[in-house]
Amino acid sequence: MKKYLSLLLTSLLLFCTGCSSSPNVASIEDAPEPTDYTVAADTFDPSQYQHIGTIESTADFEKIYHNLEELTQNADNIVYGTVTATQNFDESGVGMTLYTFSISASYLGDLQSGDQISVLADGGYVRMCQYIHVFGSGHFENLTPEEIQTSVVYNQPAMGAPAPEVGDSYMLFLSKPIQDEEPFPNGAYVELGAFMGRYQQVNGQLTRYIPENEPNFYQTGEISTFSTEDDSYTLEEMEQRLSQLLAE
Repeated sequence: MKKYLSLLLTSLLLFCTGCSSSPNVASIEDAPEPTDYTVAADTFDPSQYQHIGTIESTADFEKIYHNLEELTQNADNIVYGTVTATQNFDESGVGMTLYTFSISASYLGDLQSGDQISVLADGGYVRMCQYIHVFGSGHFENLTPEEIQTSVVYNQPAMGAPAPEVGDSYMLFLSKPIQDEEPFPNGAYVELGAFMGRYQQVNGQLTRYIPENEPNFYQTGEISTFSTEDDSYTLEEMEQRLSQLLAE
């Protein structure tokens, strides 16, 4: 479990693509029959509960992925596509988002264009009864038994990162599917370093989340300051760079 806790839990813890110039990209036109790899899990609808607060996670990352090169070296799968559904998963006592990802292009690993996968990401709602079952009542000790059964709190993703939303387009750097890591669902994928393994496309640019209170979060020893321009790509630029890195 430690492997996935280090990737996901911090309190214990890409859209349709056009033709690509990269020879390593499997496009929808030349891919085999798509496969649905999504997984079933014990999820819930937070709208059926009373929202009574927010829990802020404490980041404690085992590794910082400073750039595209480090992500590529450590990823088992690299895919681009779109979020088509989100669910809330809280079996570990921490709120997570289990999202369905429709793949438009695959650059590394066995996944193909058209496949659908489940990805487990940090952040989301947690039922109060589940939170107390795992961690104890703490500062929620004044809740009535009824409130415990009918309430949820929102577990803010690590360092204020945004939670995945339907319609988001990402380039994802993923682990192998989870296997025998209870209570996490077998077959779900995990982003490397939580938000570090996710480039979101906004206004034609693929960029990663940068914590507001740590603007030099991705800084390396060779760089005195970090600029978002150092880690921002068009889809074509990223495909070209991935092609170079994967050929090395």
